[in-house]
Amino acid sequence: MQPTIDLANLTLPEKLKIMEELWESLRQIESSVPSPDWHREVLIARTATIADGTAGFTEWEQAKDEIRSRCHDRRDH
Repeated sequence: MQPTIDLANLTLPEKLKIMEELWESLRQIESSVPSPDWHREVLIARTATIADGTAGFTEWEQAKDEIRSRCHDRRDH
């Protein structure tokens, strides 16, 4: 039987700790997880836009604000 975690009763720090442990566990096995072909295609296309000067970039703080705004808008609907 697999252990279960009662996420509803965990504190935020406890949830973050579990998430960090999961990511670390996944990171250790990443070479055994195949990457889909479309990932490679996306990376090639994005590298090409950087090389030809057509890539667009957003400052990290602005990107976070935009993401937060989108999430807030979705909650309102």
